Amino acid sequence: MGLTVAKKEKKSGSGFVAGLIIGVAIGAVAVWVLTPQPREIEAMQAARTARTAHAARTPGAGADGVGDTSAANGATGADGATPTIVDLAMAAVERVRTRFDAAMTMGREAYTQGQTEVMQRFNQARSAE
Repeated sequence: MGLTVAKKEKKSGSGFVAGLIIGVAIGAVAVWVLTPQPREIEAMQAARTARTAHAARTPGAGADGVGDTSAANGATGADGATPTIVDLAMAAVERVRTRFDAAMTMGREAYTQGQTEVMQRFNQARSAE
């Protein structure tokens, strides 16, 4: 009984390179979508400053009126200006929602324009007969 050993076929590195390029592209898009823009960070900092000022005016009450727990749960950094993960996630969700709405609007407009064009061509072909 002779055992045959299968020869390993040499594979080109093109599959690896293609996967690497696709992975880098997906990563770049994810970073672009999820990274907050400077104006969003400024808006979050302004909102946090307003909540902190309200909490300072109202003893024992935080921004939600329950109690000041922002220092206890690490909601702010040492300087009070660092956005929390919740702020960043909310900004990312809002940005994705805005871009999705814009894409849907563009898609609807393209559909309407295409439908109008097809109907015009159909009517022209129909009248030519």
